Amino acid sequence: AAGFALEHIDLRRHDGVHPRVGALDVLPFVPLQGLTMNDAVASAHRVGHEIARLGVPVFFYGKASSPPGRTLSRLRRGGFEAIAGGFADDLRPDLPSEAQRPHPTAGATCVGARDVLLAWNVFVAGLGIAEAREIAALVRERGGGFKGLRALGLYLADQDRVQISMNLEDPVGTSPLD
Repeated sequence: AAGFALEHIDLRRHDGVHPRVGALDVLPFVPLQGLTMNDAVASAHRVGHEIARLGVPVFFYGKASSPPGRTLSRLRRGGFEAIAGGFADDLRPDLPSEAQRPHPTAGATCVGARDVLLAWNVFVAGLGIAEAREIAALVRERGGGFKGLRALGLYLADQDRVQISMNLEDPVGTSPLD
């Protein structure tokens, strides 16, 4: 997938509303039946090294980062455009550690180890982008809403629709039925 993204996706020509830093933006390893989080971390590191060998800088996140807990929202803040000119001193890739800039067309890849999460996008009719962003701000954890919920209000111009994009990072601790 990383090789295909590198060869076929040029972020300089990509336009989207959801923050992204790479052609292969996020690659999570999630331990399922019979596997442990340590297995997921080991896989993330093994694959992260292979992606870096392709010339694409890698950021580890979640349980694969050191120390564990680096968030995707921090890594993606500002998107590819924020890192295109070079990495900030406080946001350096893990691999290769000496990288000064993202790959010119493929950006960077966030490789992580994490538990299962639920992700969904809800199209809302009759609301503008300001109202969708207000709702997202109220329901996400940072705004005092549901624990472990990340939410964004987005306007999809090509569809002329408004969407609330959400990730529930701990569906065991916070039920999606709440």
